[in-house]
Amino acid sequence: MINEVDEALREIVDALPTGCAVEFQAPTREWSAGLLRTVVNLFLYDIREDVGRSETGEIYLSSLPYHTPPADLASESQHHHESHAPPKYVALSYMATVWANRDVPEDVHRVLSLLLTGFARHRVLNIPEFKWPEHLARMRPQATLELTQPMNDSRALTELWSAIDNTLMPFINLKVTLPMETFSVKEPAEPPREVDVEVKAQQPGPRP
Repeated sequence: MINEVDEALREIVDALPTGCAVEFQAPTREWSAGLLRTVVNLFLYDIREDVGRSETGEIYLSSLPYHTPPADLASESQHHHESHAPPKYVALSYMATVWANRDVPEDVHRVLSLLLTGFARHRVLNIPEFKWPEHLARMRPQATLELTQPMNDSRALTELWSAIDNTLMPFINLKVTLPMETFSVKEPAEPPREVDVEVKAQQPGPRP
């Protein structure tokens, strides 16, 4: 699903009047030195489970359409269905930066301002239903977008830029949270079988 998130973020940027291309590269010094035009770069730098949204239990799958009369739902509840555990949620952290082919801070700040407004307007990414995995799509999933603080530890932020060997640049931190199909679907249990039993009354025997 990460590539679907990438395309949804690209769609937001392309709709803005930035005049910039969109890339998803690690912003290393070598990469930025080779740029020939202004670029919006969305660097995916962290992937982790969102344990705050973890759930337990079982989800039962119905074969009925989403809009079903309550009477039909009552009869459907007596049938045996497939089931699976709740999906796990994953948080993707992107570093949105602007790289100009010439050192003009005004250009960078203008594009960053457009990005800030554009991302803030989209709390849910546009990922069509058919792009989600089959069983996940039946749950009407959403990929939510937040503008968050990148890291609580400033030293970790410095180490991140050191790791990619480049100069610290202003950036917008994006957090995308979405469910993943981390479960396997369980087949319904076999319904109990009906057995016909014939009972005959026993005739009393002769008294001794």
